[in-house]
Amino acid sequence: MERKQVKVGLHKGAGLPPGYKWSVYFLTVAESEAKAICGEGAGYSHLVDHVKALASETDPARPQTVDVEKLEDVFELKVKGGPLGKKSVRVFYGIEPERIILIVGCKKKDKEGPLSPGVKKLMAIRRRKYRGGDYGKA
Repeated sequence: MERKQVKVGLHKGAGLPPGYKWSVYFLTVAESEAKAICGEGAGYSHLVDHVKALASETDPARPQTVDVEKLEDVFELKVKGGPLGKKSVRVFYGIEPERIILIVGCKKKDKEGPLSPGVKKLMAIRRRKYRGGDYGKA
């Protein structure tokens, strides 16, 4: 049996009242990248907490509780400190019309300055492939 490539992390309305305002889907490759950077313990949980905060926002393109930057085709959620220590991690996502936040990737930011154009392109390609059905259904 083929492994699912898109999973549901959160359902809109789930969680403590008033519930999440957005569903969160993620590509399994993004989950693998996050776990490779953070491990499966407190660092990964820290990333998940930031994504939950994003899903609680009215507008995940302009959140009030987490640090986000708009790239060309996706957004970059910036996470650092806490259980991550000195690591600076980026979670890349798109906003889909069905009130879905789609996590397409996760990378460790190693140096100051702008993000590599190759990373931006890869994340845009992953989102385009999701929209084209290449990853299957959640």
